Amino acid sequence: MSQIIKITLLKALAINSAKNETFQTGVIDKAADQKNVPLAFHESAGDDQYHERMLARGFFTQCEMLKTWFAEYLTGSGNTADDPLVSSEESNDSVEISLRVSDRFNLGYVKTLARLGQKYVEDRMVHLWWATSDEKKAAFYAKLAEEDLVGITQCFNKTAPSAPSYNFPDTITLTFPILDRRATAGLPSGNVVPADTLLSYPYIIAVGEDTEITYALSCKSGKKPVDDIIVRADDGCCMPCLDELGRWQVRGIKPGISIVTLYSRHDDRVFARFALRVTP
Repeated sequence: MSQIIKITLLKALAINSAKNETFQTGVIDKAADQKNVPLAFHESAGDDQYHERMLARGFFTQCEMLKTWFAEYLTGSGNTADDPLVSSEESNDSVEISLRVSDRFNLGYVKTLARLGQKYVEDRMVHLWWATSDEKKAAFYAKLAEEDLVGITQCFNKTAPSAPSYNFPDTITLTFPILDRRATAGLPSGNVVPADTLLSYPYIIAVGEDTEITYALSCKSGKKPVDDIIVRADDGCCMPCLDELGRWQVRGIKPGISIVTLYSRHDDRVFARFALRVTP
């Protein structure tokens, strides 16, 4: 089972953060040596259109990188169109990323993912800003981006494994053979019908003849329950068995009459019964 969570990454916030980071470096260089004023100007990302274009490209590119990283931790069988792990809506101002995660994912980490994702994009943008001019600074921000990814990974690793659960039936309704051949419904679970009533309306088969046993199962969760039904007869005149497809049937062995009971392996309160007469 899975659920969809969404995070939004803001372009303006990322660009302003990148400008602030590079501005600080420029101020430090200018303070160290006034001759570095031209250098400080060019190394600081500002409002110049060229700088804006570079930073905008970096923002959208790193959002795509983040999507590929998220895909490693999502719930799904593939990245096909009918089974997407990641999807996104993009505008000029932001990118909204939708993630299909386990239904056990702690929703308290949604804001954490959003903030760490935003910081990852910002650190990668600054890394790319320095990549061609200052390897030392570029390496520093690359390391920060790696630390952001560690935090993102931990958001998914905090989801503890859950014990497997199964939906066993709460009720069983016999659909064939029915209690009374003149009736139109089966015998529901929990109806403890007296044996003499059952024996008054037996289903009749001949020795060597097989008849199917069909039933409907349900459980309180509304999901399809596991079929854990066992069939037993209280007399040796007939023998319940499974056919090649795993369906229950009963075979006439010798003349006689028997009460046949269907019951759940996991709850003996879930049962249905019918009478069967075997003729020569």
